[in-house]
Amino acid sequence: IALKHSSDENALTITLSKIEGNYAQGGVSGEGGGGMWLAKKEEGVWRLIWDGNGTIECSNFSLYPNFPTSLLPECYDSAKQEVIKR
Repeated sequence: IALKHSSDENALTITLSKIEGNYAQGGVSGEGGGGMWLAKKEEGVWRLIWDGNGTIECSNFSLYPNFPTSLLPECYDSAKQEVIKR
């Protein structure tokens, strides 16, 4: 998250809410506000899939069809312009 946003990692507070298998959900806060993050562990390394606040686009998860619905129960499909229950 710090690398993606060119932030000072020491200025961020990153929390972990849930882990389910190789998937995780958490939050981040810092000087500019906060948001949520979603990640997947691949080859022993946690990879950020999405971070932010507000609407989560379904297209962000097209490469992760097995992302647990317990961590992401719904997303927004821009093509259909509707919220999709996963």
